[in-house]
Amino acid sequence: MLLLRVGSTDAEKKTMTPDPDASPILPTPQGKFHFGELRERSLHKQLKVLYRPEDGEAEWPVAGSIADLWSPTAGVVEIQTRTLAKLRPKLAAYLDAGLRVTVVHPLAVHRTIITWNAEQTEVLSQRKSPKADRVEAAFREIGSLAAFLLHPRFRLVLALVRENEHRSADGKGSWRRQGKSKVDRTLEELVSERAFSHRQDYAALVPRDWREPGTSAELAAALKLSAGETQALVSCLKKIGVLEVCGLRGRAHLLRRTDPGDPH
Repeated sequence: MLLLRVGSTDAEKKTMTPDPDASPILPTPQGKFHFGELRERSLHKQLKVLYRPEDGEAEWPVAGSIADLWSPTAGVVEIQTRTLAKLRPKLAAYLDAGLRVTVVHPLAVHRTIITWNAEQTEVLSQRKSPKADRVEAAFREIGSLAAFLLHPRFRLVLALVRENEHRSADGKGSWRRQGKSKVDRTLEELVSERAFSHRQDYAALVPRDWREPGTSAELAAALKLSAGETQALVSCLKKIGVLEVCGLRGRAHLLRRTDPGDPH
């Protein structure tokens, strides 16, 4: 069951499934952008359609900023596909003004990489990416909003999506991509959502089979995360009072839930 998506008609949902034979939705010349949409990627636009409340307005002035979506009933909705830290000044202003705020951040649980020729008129190849985003591994981004996560008027929604990443074989991209440039991201399907409003929502990320007190390395093994991903998760969970340090084992800190009965 979707937690936030309201006001999208069946016709609108169908538009979220791209025609595989069509060109990607690429940036248009600067003069054709609408106000507030400069350099806006297709994924961002498509998510705004899906998450726009029935009484909502897009690109609306609120508390000295331009909100992605504004609704008298739902408050502010910001769609942020990357670099969540950039939202901090806006979130502080919205919350200081007494507004309800929802941040929607997409995670690609399935990604198809579509490579176009340099003119972006012909598909050269299409393949499934071996990488899949995970909620527990996303805290390098989410952790940047730690100061807001437990605010009573704040909600974080992680949109788990199937997306297409469009690349152009223009020779201008990173050597890691053999010179291919990333030109757009498009939504194929909104698979599910995870909503976080309360401490117990975050506490539920700590797995049942993690024995506490335990080390960060043991938590990484239980979650099947890298050391860096686990460090980001642990740092955030400590800041919001889900985990705490309770001792040492050798040189490693021992961690435990602040409430042994939470969330189970």
